[in-house]
Amino acid sequence: IRFIKENLKPFIDKNYRTQSNREQTAIMGSSLGGLVSYYAALQYPETFGKAGIFSPSFEMVKKSLDFAKDQGNLKDSKIYFMAGNKESEQMVAKMSQTIQLMIAAGFPENNIKSKVVKEGEHNEKLWREEFEPAIIWLFETDQ
Repeated sequence: IRFIKENLKPFIDKNYRTQSNREQTAIMGSSLGGLVSYYAALQYPETFGKAGIFSPSFEMVKKSLDFAKDQGNLKDSKIYFMAGNKESEQMVAKMSQTIQLMIAAGFPENNIKSKVVKEGEHNEKLWREEFEPAIIWLFETDQ
């Protein structure tokens, strides 16, 4: 993530017409990429103001709940969480638990969207189908 923050994003912002502020910068990923995107959004909120967290593998990291408690008090970030109900029960439960810990730490509830997709499985089809609703919600301007 440090490479993305310190090297890749500055390169893109320098060489392409971007709106480089945190309000216009999102990071998204699925499975382990969802876990990494979650970490990036909470660890570097000055860079990533928005995050799409699809099928997050919170169960792979024992300290993910502690991270939510310690870093979850962001006031002006937006995070879209999504998982399918046919993924592991543990994944959906950990996602819900993470969200509740973030809200308890001070993260504004209206800046979080959580979705469990009926019949959703852990695959690219689910992530592709859910990309558009996520990106629209993350970048909508009327809250």
